[in-house]
Amino acid sequence: METPRRIRLDLNNAAELAIHNAIQEVEKLGADVRLTNAVIKLQQAKDDVSNYVDAQMADVVLYGKAD
Repeated sequence: METPRRIRLDLNNAAELAIHNAIQEVEKLGADVRLTNAVIKLQQAKDDVSNYVDAQMADVVLYGKAD
């Protein structure tokens, strides 16, 4: 089974990496429910960006072009 692109940092685009780095910085701040909520929201944002990137890549594979 192949590792999904979104999990491999070397295959993430600049937006995905920026969100990943933001998560890492928030986690350095310590333990607090507000920080946990921020990390959850950032992860949801990264998932949304990754979903978009994956869809664009699938369009290129299927149709030879992206939107």
